[in-house]
Amino acid sequence: MRAIDPNDLNDPNAFNDLLDPSIDQLIARSIGQLARPVVMPESIEQLTEVMAACAAQHQPIAPFGSGSKLAWGDLPKKSLLPVGLGRLDRLVMHDEADLVATVEAGMKLRDLQAALAPSGQWLPIDPAFAETATLGGIVATADTGSLRQRYGGIRDLLLGLSIVRWDGQIAKAGGRVVKNVAGYDLMKLFTGSFGTLGLLATLTVRTYPIPEQCQTLLLWGDRPALAQAAQVLRNSTLTPIALDWVWGNPALPERAVGLALRFGSVAPSVAEQVRRSIALAEQLGLQSRVLSEPEEADFWQASRAASTAPTADRPITLKFGALPTAAPALLDRLASGPISQGQIHASSGLGWASFGAIEGDWLRTSRWIRQLRAACEAEQGFLTLLQVPPELTHQFKQSDRWGDRGSALALMGKIKQQFDPHQLLNPGRFVV
Repeated sequence: MRAIDPNDLNDPNAFNDLLDPSIDQLIARSIGQLARPVVMPESIEQLTEVMAACAAQHQPIAPFGSGSKLAWGDLPKKSLLPVGLGRLDRLVMHDEADLVATVEAGMKLRDLQAALAPSGQWLPIDPAFAETATLGGIVATADTGSLRQRYGGIRDLLLGLSIVRWDGQIAKAGGRVVKNVAGYDLMKLFTGSFGTLGLLATLTVRTYPIPEQCQTLLLWGDRPALAQAAQVLRNSTLTPIALDWVWGNPALPERAVGLALRFGSVAPSVAEQVRRSIALAEQLGLQSRVLSEPEEADFWQASRAASTAPTADRPITLKFGALPTAAPALLDRLASGPISQGQIHASSGLGWASFGAIEGDWLRTSRWIRQLRAACEAEQGFLTLLQVPPELTHQFKQSDRWGDRGSALALMGKIKQQFDPHQLLNPGRFVV
């Protein structure tokens, strides 16, 4: 491993040994002509050298993991040096007894799950692009999925981290235990920061035992009865690991809106909880269906992909939220609009959807998005445009992408200035 010199940034051939040509096309699509050749540090020490060299030359950077979420957020407005963390992919430590693991930020979630599996443990998250997403990217985008119903969001599973600052120095926060009050809670601050405050280097996470059995139950029928079922389930002693409002899923009747419950535990507990949920459905006049074991895993993967993985005919990706009690009203607006399939987490009120233009009319589509945002904000919620096609970029500028941040915007600006005084970390990507 060689040392990085600041003058290397001016030499187009200096990083030949650290380049990865296989992702050039990905970078070109996501960042465009504003990107320079990709640098892929091979160790955290080398990452600190790259950052120190960038600081010396005032060179802005665009950090990324596997690149699966590079299109989320705003496009850069400066010439950036893409810095990939995909080679920082080691499992540093796994303490089976304490249910704790430390990984480098470039490790893919699927590789971590494979490493934990022999001990009967897992990291209970189901993010977008689960097969390619890295742990650093998942934390940076605050992307957890339906399993947050039982296990919380990714920030609730994050016990500690180390970061590389804008100047190449390493900082640490948290530790290896669940109750750790040393220093500021940087874990929550960096979760969802989109790489604008520092580069995640290592992450310490809390693991859980893999459930002995998982089973999924779908409920559908009269909308008020479904809303009542959701309320009862949220307040009951039942413990689903996922509880989502879903619509447009092939497992449901056409045009049906339903509740999807996933139970994961020892087999007798799963069977009893499914039985009680079916009894509740019958009491409320709802129809129900239990998914078989292979089908139930496919159901959740398909729901997540349809909500967060844009395609040529669904190039827009939204993340939105409102009070959980407002979900039924939002569903009426969503199901009658251009979003043919999506999901809302019933207990948190967070939702995801990917969709296309309304009858090819982008102006009409932008108006509908603004109406949906207003409906979310009226219920103490938000709407974020994670990914938009070129046809919408001129209608939704940076402030429009993320919605109204009100009095929080000035505070976010001060935090950004404190952590990145020279605007070198993903400038223009996030709110500030």
